[in-house]
Amino acid sequence: MSFYTSLTGLNAATKEMAVTSNNIANTQTTGFKRSQAQFSDIFATMPSGKAAAASGGGTTLDAVSQ
Repeated sequence: MSFYTSLTGLNAATKEMAVTSNNIANTQTTGFKRSQAQFSDIFATMPSGKAAAASGGGTTLDAVSQ
């Protein structure tokens, strides 16, 4: 489980760097609008489990918005 959590963090960091590099590459273009990566948490819960007892399972890219 902890290996999967760290992999999701690395994937999220890679995607954030891609969005940032796209912003840098297009700064001087006409009509440039900055993009922003939005992330969300992954929680591993059982159907009968309580939300307070949920442990984090990593992160995922939720959306890239302008």
